[in-house]
Amino acid sequence: KILVCSIRQSDVTIKRKKIWLYLFIPIIKKFSTSLISLNPSIRDEFAVKDSSIIGNGIDDIFLTERSVEKIGDNGRTKLIYVGRLIRRKNIDFLIDFVPKYRADFDLTVVGSGVKQDTWLNKVERDLENLSNVTHKPYLTPDNLVKELDAADIFILPSFNETWGIVYLEAMARGLPVIYMHGTGIDGYFGKTIGGALKTLDNDSLIEVIDSIRKNRTEIVANCREYSKSFYWRIIVRDIFDIYQKSIKNKNI
Repeated sequence: KILVCSIRQSDVTIKRKKIWLYLFIPIIKKFSTSLISLNPSIRDEFAVKDSSIIGNGIDDIFLTERSVEKIGDNGRTKLIYVGRLIRRKNIDFLIDFVPKYRADFDLTVVGSGVKQDTWLNKVERDLENLSNVTHKPYLTPDNLVKELDAADIFILPSFNETWGIVYLEAMARGLPVIYMHGTGIDGYFGKTIGGALKTLDNDSLIEVIDSIRKNRTEIVANCREYSKSFYWRIIVRDIFDIYQKSIKNKNI
């Protein structure tokens, strides 16, 4: 028999909260033929340095050629957020940020809330009332591609993001991406694909955006190049190869 274990963010959460399950970590490491971590931070959390790192794939529609190269109009930068409207994704931080720099930024928010409460009610009111914010609760994949192509920078400053497939979808459209340090795709790529926020404050975000503006041509090229590795057929092939090697090593 072979045992291939895939380690995901939910496993990290369990490890941090349920310390009585620590006993199973060395057992899994000992008896697993192969280990797969979704990203480097998950691998490091479990100190499984020899595990393979394989992310999720993206739909082919995001990997089509981009017809128009979008550059900010009149010096304005169009940010786009794609994700559920929940606290850990920090959409409220963006809603507070954009009005303070009204002359410089526009924000498109794609996504809806999950649980109606006081926090979500305020977020939805702000999304509807801010002049430089556009809210689209849901978009089909082809319409999402159009919105990404009309934007300059993708931003999802989410805490505890497992992988964040939307980062890859944005990269495939040639968008630099902004994310939180130590989570999701942070550390996955060797070259710059945007910027990681170490702290959630306006000055840090402005600094990352300025860095992207200065190095935009290089970053866009990196994003497009890296995204080519995330066709599902390539991901499936890589996982299949791990199973094949595991079988071979076990002489099955």
